[in-house]
Amino acid sequence: MTLKNDESEIYVAGVHSSNKVFTLNSADFAVIQTMSATMFTLSSIYSYSISGAEKLLINGNPLLGLAYEFIGADLGSNTKDWGKSLTCLLTCSASEYIKSLILNTTDQSIQLTLVSGTPIFYIIDLVDGSVSGSFYKANLGESNMIPSDLSYSATNNTVIILIKHNDGMHKIEYDISTSSFTSSYTISTEYGYFIKENIGMLYIGGNVVATNAIFITKLIGNGENSLNSDFVMTLDASTFTSSGLHSIFNGLGLSVSTSSGPSSLVSSLTFTDPGVYTISTIDSSSSDVVYQGGFTQTIYIQESYTGLFPFDFP
Repeated sequence: MTLKNDESEIYVAGVHSSNKVFTLNSADFAVIQTMSATMFTLSSIYSYSISGAEKLLINGNPLLGLAYEFIGADLGSNTKDWGKSLTCLLTCSASEYIKSLILNTTDQSIQLTLVSGTPIFYIIDLVDGSVSGSFYKANLGESNMIPSDLSYSATNNTVIILIKHNDGMHKIEYDISTSSFTSSYTISTEYGYFIKENIGMLYIGGNVVATNAIFITKLIGNGENSLNSDFVMTLDASTFTSSGLHSIFNGLGLSVSTSSGPSSLVSSLTFTDPGVYTISTIDSSSSDVVYQGGFTQTIYIQESYTGLFPFDFP
């Protein structure tokens, strides 16, 4: 499910249990379009804009497993703009491994897909669904590779790729301006599931391999320098190589069905008696206000105090 706010309306797009795409308009909370898929398993929906027009990118996997589908739909006209398929000849992996990153500034979608157990990286032009550049195949020499996350680094104008595998994880960067993979780092003690960059700092979260404990770490730069001495990524020569084994062809697409809307009910808030409180003339106060779920802590207030506070100070 995805949400798009264009400053005048909020659109919510999701996948219906009957294999339909639907979008909600916040103005009257009505379904403004539904689209059904034929022989098609929906995996994800992303909203994007081209010249101010609201669009949807719909990813999925045909039930026969012959290809991945990538469909562009127009929210204004309720029609399909284009439908493309990545051929994978009965080797399509589970559709939940499709990762997309929308770059509105360039009208492009970065795609990371698992085919024959190997991550495939490519870029789709959101105007017509064509491939921008080449297909690239992960060359990590690892087993059970899973595309974990894609994120954009505004600091370096790069796409950060995170891939989990049996021997930990790899973090790879793709330079958009040069259309090349610029670095690859790995670590064998953690599995990574999400990665984000903010103001030069890198944040990775996942599980520790040995204990399965949950972790989140903050790294400096590429990860060779870390604020956490137990988490240091090492430079690796493995990255992605150009692949000519894949191609895009016209896909089946979606059919628009009759719109249907949930009923909306306008109501107002009602308030109950807030209770009363008394203030002591000395140094304490009490209240009969009851907090939902209970409130067992006592709050202390002291003026003109200089010193240390405990971590859980209320």
